[in-house]
Amino acid sequence: MRLGTSIGRRRPARKRGGRRRKHGKGRRTRARGRRGASGTRPVRVLKLVFRATVLVATTFAGGYLVATRLVFPGPAPPPDLLDVPDLVGLDLANAEARAEGAGLTLGAIDSLSHPSALAGSILGQSPLPGQLALPGAIVELAISLGPEERVVPDMTGEREDRA
Repeated sequence: MRLGTSIGRRRPARKRGGRRRKHGKGRRTRARGRRGASGTRPVRVLKLVFRATVLVATTFAGGYLVATRLVFPGPAPPPDLLDVPDLVGLDLANAEARAEGAGLTLGAIDSLSHPSALAGSILGQSPLPGQLALPGAIVELAISLGPEERVVPDMTGEREDRA
């Protein structure tokens, strides 16, 4: 065995009467794109990742729909729910009449000082207006005590840093 024959390139056998083919300038080579680490083209890898992501998302969405609609459906709402009226801005007597007219009762009443609301007007309610409640449900209110009044001390004749 000659040195280098196992490393060298095998040359095609000569055809009868033909010339030997030279490798080099006249040889056609196939243009190859850049290949990724796995040996496949990056575009193919991106397509594969995209398809896998779509498959996982579709499977998850289908499982979610089956679980929430068929396996664990939500309970049906009670048929006799009432719409809670808006009581904010009314006084206590009008709010009580309006709540009883809607089939609700007044519960705990909180009082707060408010700088611009008149004393006795309703500032807030729970449950909120427009929500649904069972007949006879309790509506809690927050009523204004009006603006808080404080005594302002007389600072005439005092220095600025002490005032």
